[in-house]
Amino acid sequence: MLLVLTPEEEIAQRRKSYEQLGAGKLFDLGGKRYFVTVEKFENSVKVIELNPENIERMLRGELCLHSTLNFDDMGCLNVRSTEK
Repeated sequence: MLLVLTPEEEIAQRRKSYEQLGAGKLFDLGGKRYFVTVEKFENSVKVIELNPENIERMLRGELCLHSTLNFDDMGCLNVRSTEK
């Protein structure tokens, strides 16, 4: 089901999800790009994107490429539960 939010509701929902982020947390942006949080700051996170290049690096035991995402650029933030 698609939920239509006002801009204020969208920011509030994103802030709520952002608060759940921490080191090692899996999340996606609109189900299109997947990331693991390395380090969280007040308005940005250092991440590893789970793209083919980084996955290959992980499998070879090499260091992954990191990038920084700003809160304002994180539309459709979905934090994934890793609890069983």
